[in-house]
Amino acid sequence: GEKYIETFAVNPEGDGLTWTLPAKDQIHLGPYDLVLDIYLDGKLLEHYYYRKAFSLYQSAKGTINTGQYQAGATVNLLSVGEFYHFMTGEVINTPDEEDITSDSRNLLKFKDRDGSDGMGYVILRKNKTFAEQVIYTNTIYEIRYEFDLSSDTVNIPSGCALDFHGGEISNGELVFNDTLLRGDVKLSCDVSGNIKNEYVDITWLGAKSDTISASAFDSLPAIQKAIDWMTDYYPKHIFIPAGNFGVSDSILLSNKYNNIIIEGLSPDATTIFAIQSMESLITRRAGEAGQGTFCRPNISNICLCGDNTGRSVLPDITTIPSVCEYGINLPFFGYCYMENVHFRRFSKIALYIADSYNAHYNRLDFHTCQNGMAIISNINGVSVTNSEFGGIKGFGLYSFNGSSLNIRDNVFEGMEHTAIIIFAASNVNIEDNYFEDCCFMPITVKDANGNTEPKQVY
Repeated sequence: GEKYIETFAVNPEGDGLTWTLPAKDQIHLGPYDLVLDIYLDGKLLEHYYYRKAFSLYQSAKGTINTGQYQAGATVNLLSVGEFYHFMTGEVINTPDEEDITSDSRNLLKFKDRDGSDGMGYVILRKNKTFAEQVIYTNTIYEIRYEFDLSSDTVNIPSGCALDFHGGEISNGELVFNDTLLRGDVKLSCDVSGNIKNEYVDITWLGAKSDTISASAFDSLPAIQKAIDWMTDYYPKHIFIPAGNFGVSDSILLSNKYNNIIIEGLSPDATTIFAIQSMESLITRRAGEAGQGTFCRPNISNICLCGDNTGRSVLPDITTIPSVCEYGINLPFFGYCYMENVHFRRFSKIALYIADSYNAHYNRLDFHTCQNGMAIISNINGVSVTNSEFGGIKGFGLYSFNGSSLNIRDNVFEGMEHTAIIIFAASNVNIEDNYFEDCCFMPITVKDANGNTEPKQVY
């Protein structure tokens, strides 16, 4: 019959693919004349035709026969017949019942797989709530849309995986049960329970890298949520990826965080900086009971910065540009390990530790700070090795009331005061350190009676 070019649209919220017939005086389409062409940027991508058991016809006189449609009528293409590929003749809208199925109206949809013989697979629909769909164990749930939990708590069944493909979960709480998180994870909700991942990435919880400035994005809520989550759950490993992450207040650690790991990519790649004035960048939660249990984090591969100006060149040490007094300020810090951490621009003490037992500090780097490192009060079995202290206005390393101290293979350069000060000490080993431009003196070591008391000083 006559040829017509008609554009129609897919309505994903409706009953499938529809076509409204053009208002012509006469339309006659043969059994294979209804054609679907798919274009992208003017280029033909696919070419399909539609098989019908009848013709579409309207006469000029308005005579309507059986199996015919009037102009302006709507034909549901996916429920009336089948689409065929124009070259292969293959039916392309018949469900295979493996990945694709159809509902009672013959509309196609993704098919869920049960987990009886392995992991099931469910694509979460946006017209249903998260809780009513996440009900099976040992199932992968694909999350494409944002789901608001409406302040509810949802327990994830055991052995499941949440696979994020552009979706997000917000406003409520998820309780994980050995759950695997994968994809572009976005959790704008409270979280608890164990996960199978090797670590928790702070960007999963909303942290964002930003330019170092006083108006930077505040990643404190995400970082604190990650630390609080790992209080009682595993893997107890927090990863901070490459980027500059600002915080508006102190990051709080707790006595309960035994053996928690806080790890960046590297000090050159990962920075946590103070957005505004604060006492400590990282400290302990005040007023917490049970202090005898000790705080035991392992911190590595990160740079801590007390300046919010983003200077690319370190200034002269006559002034310390800083909005933060302490980099890390932790009493009861014992049984810890700190590796490859850089401290920049703190106006009092970059690293202040009290009551530390069997703690090891290796490859630390202090620069442009008022003072470097202070370890005081009931210190026993502490080592400081392979670290660098430079551009320090006061002391490099200060220890009071310590025993079994090992200070070895460090570099002290450009100190306006004393490099190493140790009072009330016993069993001190200071070995193979390098000193240059220490204006006052390199080393002062006294025992509890004021007598010089290093067992070995090289």
